[in-house]
Amino acid sequence: MSAKVDGLLIAEGIDVEHMARLASRLPVAVVSGSPDERYADVVHADNRAGASALVRHLIELHGRSRLFFVAGRARRRTPANGARPSMRSLPGIRTCGWRDPSRAGSSAASGQLAMRELLAAPRSEMPDAIVCANDQMAIGAMRELQAAGIRVPRQTSP
Repeated sequence: MSAKVDGLLIAEGIDVEHMARLASRLPVAVVSGSPDERYADVVHADNRAGASALVRHLIELHGRSRLFFVAGRARRRTPANGARPSMRSLPGIRTCGWRDPSRAGSSAASGQLAMRELLAAPRSEMPDAIVCANDQMAIGAMRELQAAGIRVPRQTSP
């Protein structure tokens, strides 16, 4: 691989042993990895500011006020995980739920599982917006909502 690429940018899930082998041959950078990463440079985003901007956008521009969060793995710094602190300062919103998909990782299947749990709740508790930690989870969430006959984004905005 080192003869074909100049370096790697890893955005999701790689084990330490594999990263160590790669890093011995070429530069490796990890998005939102552990600050203690020994084999790669780590790049972080300001997810708290991003989550706050997202929630404000949903409230101010789209009139949403009942939010459901599908968080990423607890150790990851995802926008949904950064949303909790930012929500405390925003008036007029209500959290309808928080799903940590640690059983299914951060995949489309995880978004689907979260929506199945949400859809099992009484309809009066349905959110008007769903915030997912990543695009894969959002795709799974949208698929499950659409399969249940919920129009996205008209009835809810993932």
